[in-house]
Amino acid sequence: MSTSSIRCPACGAADPSPADGDGVHACAYCGSRYRMGLAGQAQVLSRSPQGNAKLILVLVGLLGAFGVVAGVFLASQGGEQTPVDPVRAIRVVERELQAPPSNQTLALTPAAVAEPPAEVAATAEFVEHHRKLSGGALWVYGVVTNTSPFLVDKVEVIGVLKDAEGEELGTENGYAARDVLAPGASSPVVILLQGPPEFASITWEIDTDKASYVPKMVSGLRVEAGSPAPNSWGGWETEGRVHNDGDQPAEFVKVELQGWSEDGRLLGLGDAYAKGDVLQPGESARFKHVGVQFDEKPARFELYVEGRLAH
Repeated sequence: MSTSSIRCPACGAADPSPADGDGVHACAYCGSRYRMGLAGQAQVLSRSPQGNAKLILVLVGLLGAFGVVAGVFLASQGGEQTPVDPVRAIRVVERELQAPPSNQTLALTPAAVAEPPAEVAATAEFVEHHRKLSGGALWVYGVVTNTSPFLVDKVEVIGVLKDAEGEELGTENGYAARDVLAPGASSPVVILLQGPPEFASITWEIDTDKASYVPKMVSGLRVEAGSPAPNSWGGWETEGRVHNDGDQPAEFVKVELQGWSEDGRLLGLGDAYAKGDVLQPGESARFKHVGVQFDEKPARFELYVEGRLAH
């Protein structure tokens, strides 16, 4: 019985296998069993486990045959041909490397910086005006002036007692009557020497610093007083009123009485406080000096008033 190729329904190959007595074909390629129907449709009865392997062998054979044909074709083109990777051809192109460009460099020198000014030391000058002996004590009166370009406070004047050979015998000190001095401002100073040793001379030293705290003082205080007059025990008295012509309340309002000689020497001073705790703007308060001692009759008097801002 003649055979003709039909398609295996399992692997799709043109199968030349003949049908057996039951009309069953065994695929020559994959071994699957199938039967052809009357309408030409194939029905797979069983698949062979070796079918896939056989199919792969068939495909490999076909690829090999294709490779032979391709080689013959290339050879027919003449000359030697560069082998081509069948998967992917990679072309490497070498490029010449170039150095990066360089730009101009700008050279600079540091900008000139002004040196900070050197710290200026606080300075002051003391001038002795008068000495007064009273009750075994020596009173020295003078005026200290701020020679610094800034505010100074707590100016201390130290008197160094020396013998005829210049050796130190001891020290006594006093403070400026004003807590703070502006540049060029002055203040009276009193130095009391209680029972001093016999000395030949006194040298003066000053200790002061740049002001670190300035109490708030009130402006607009005005003194109204009569001329000082001596009392029965030799002291000088005066009384009057302090007026607050400013716009801030004042406390610790002090009136200082200074006595001066004809030739401009400070002969002594004394303090008196205005009555009341706070002197309000527009108000006034009384004060009285009950007996300021001078060993010389002053040629003139000065009254100095100050008060701190009330809180």
